[in-house]
Amino acid sequence: MPLYRFAVDDGRHVDLTDAIEHPSDAVAVRDAHRALAELVADLPEAAQAEFRIAVQAPSGTVIYQASVTFRGETAADMKARGLNGGPTK
Repeated sequence: MPLYRFAVDDGRHVDLTDAIEHPSDAVAVRDAHRALAELVADLPEAAQAEFRIAVQAPSGTVIYQASVTFRGETAADMKARGLNGGPTK
């Protein structure tokens, strides 16, 4: 199976993964989506973050990239911004 690498940028540094086997470009892209979701899932409440991931094919060419911007707010954060944080009507 072809070997793909992922470059993950969290705004402070870029992490290049070891090569991972995937049967196709499409499967590697889905794995990149899952990686972004896991990064967001591990954030603390009220976190603000931006993540970017690039998928490198076995040739080293970037075949896909995606990014996620996340902004979590607690009730106190919303209140400070003049929002009540309660349920919408």
